[in-house]
Amino acid sequence: MLELYQAYADYNVMMDLTEEVISVCVEKYCGGSPIKSDEETIDFNRPWRRAKYAELLKEYSGCDIDDIEAPAPSRLYTTQTAPQICYRLSCVWSIRHL
Repeated sequence: MLELYQAYADYNVMMDLTEEVISVCVEKYCGGSPIKSDEETIDFNRPWRRAKYAELLKEYSGCDIDDIEAPAPSRLYTTQTAPQICYRLSCVWSIRHL
């Protein structure tokens, strides 16, 4: 786990710093990048892909965040109601995806 802060830094600076710290650690302690695990290879070389949450949601689930309606303040989302919402968005979800 990694947690770090820098005074007066915005999220772009923090992303750069995190990327640099992890890349240096991989180089020093793992012998460089890429690293091979059982089933995949992870490349820690810079620069890393930067993406917005909405882009990733659409890429991995097929849901467009702009199609999601704001819930009423009293509505509580649970594992039972969330799949119904995704169904209305024409998404295929299972409880394990939540």
